[in-house]
Formats: sequence, C-alpha cells, structure tokens
Amino acid sequence: MINDKALLVNLEISTWTGRKFDKDATDTVVEEYQAGDNDCGRFNKALIDKKLVNEIVKLDQRARNFLYEQTVPWDNSGTRMLPTVNYFKFVDGINKIKTEREEVVSAFLMNYNDEVEKSKERLGGLWKANDYPSVNRLSDKFRFHIGFYPIPTTDFRVSLNDTEVEQIKENMRKELEEVQQTASKNLWQRMHKATSRIVERLSDSDKVFKKNLFENVEELYGIVKSLNVYDDPKIDSMIERMKTELLKYDPDTIRENNTVRSEVAKQADEILSTINDFI
Repeated sequence: MINDKALLVNLEISTWTGRKFDKDATDTVVEEYQAGDNDCGRFNKALIDKKLVNEIVKLDQRARNFLYEQTVPWDNSGTRMLPTVNYFKFVDGINKIKTEREEVVSAFLMNYNDEVEKSKERLGGLWKANDYPSVNRLSDKFRFHIGFYPIPTTDFRVSLNDTEVEQIKENMRKELEEVQQTASKNLWQRMHKATSRIVERLSDSDKVFKKNLFENVEELYGIVKSLNVYDDPKIDSMIERMKTELLKYDPDTIRENNTVRSEVAKQADEILSTINDFI
C-alpha cells in the first residue's frame, strides 16, 4: 500500500522582505508627472539594504529546491509526497538548511536596529519610523516549519449510510488517482528535462558540455527510483534505459570521440521521443 511507502510533508516558510509600498511617494510621483491615474505605478521602498534579506531568501529557495527534489506533488496547497526511503535523507538535509537559516536570521535580528538607523541616511525623506516593526514582531515573520502527515486512506468508518460512504470513497479514489497521475507526470518531466539537455548539447558538435550533464542523469536515477512510489513499470523501465544508454561512455570519451558523441545524441533523441508520449 502507498501508505507504507510514503508520507506527506508540508514546508511553511515566511520571510520579511524589507520592502514596503509608500503611498505618499507614489502620489508625489503621479502629481509631478501629471499622470491621470494613481494606479499607473507604485513606489516600493527597500527599507534596509536588500543584501541583508537576500541571504535569507536564498536559504528559503534552497529549502524549497531540496523539498522539490526529494518529493513529488500531492495537491495544490504545496503539500508534497515523500517516499519513506528518503525520509532520513530529507530530514537531515532540510534540518541543516533550517539551522543555517536560524543562524543568519539571528544575526540579522541582532543587527536590525543598527540597520534601521543606517536607513535614515539612505532613504532621506522617504524614511518613516512606523515602517519598521520591532525586533520581537519581526522575529515572528521568519517562519520555517516542517510538518509530516500520513497519506489518507479510503478505509474509514463514519456515521453515514452505506451509499454516502461509498460516494465519499469513490471521490477519494478519484482524487488519489489524480495524485498518482500528477506524481508520475512529475517524474516524466524530470527525465525529459535531463534528456533534452543532452540532446541540445550533443546534437551540435561545436557545443561544449560539462561533466554534470551526465552526472545529473546518474543523480536522477537514484531520485526517480526512490520517488516512483507507485511502482510504475514504464517509469522504472525508462530510467533504467537512460542509465544504460546515456551513461554507457564517460563524458571525456563522448567529448573527444565524435562517433560516440553522435551515438549518444541519437540514443538521447530516441529516449526523448518516447518520454514525450507520457507528458
């Protein structure tokens, strides 16, 4: 059962952007340029040096990228499905990012009041004290929460008549089928992306490529194997084919031997054509 192979994970991240809409400044610009509509533009202020916040934003994106790499979609709310075989790797990786982020946020909050003072000179007449939350309020804006939940099952008991229960079960079955289709499509898209890059780089003999063009396929092999929680035989067969045909030669041989390069490019193109049928 899928419940034994995977669980649901939700990553909630919020960050103070350090930007704020300034209505007074916007009105001044509209008036100065004699624009007829206040909606023609908006003036947004960078309350502090954006480099200070960007470091946190980059860590947030690292966390999201890691989540997307280790999971497949579950629903439109951002919840993802995590194979149980990936659980410890995921927890270890996401906690490392979380710890690094907490350290950066802590340093940011420690220097926050000094940065507010510096912003007076930088913003001049645009500076307003009420634009800046207190340190205590600001700390609440940097949220990073990871939640794990079991996958819902159609096997349940409720105080409804048999017809209503069967209708609920049927709706859930349809939803779970849609989830499976979405998860499978996500894996096909990953294989498509990796293969299309190989086709694009190798088809032109003048184009240079790096070793990671093929290292990505090797990494993808392990990821797809773990994320194929529905045991889709077509997905399993395709990733095996990619490993066998695209990793047959080392990158240096492909780079130096045009015959080998053409062979791999042809195999990649054939693989890509097959993958297109599933996207």
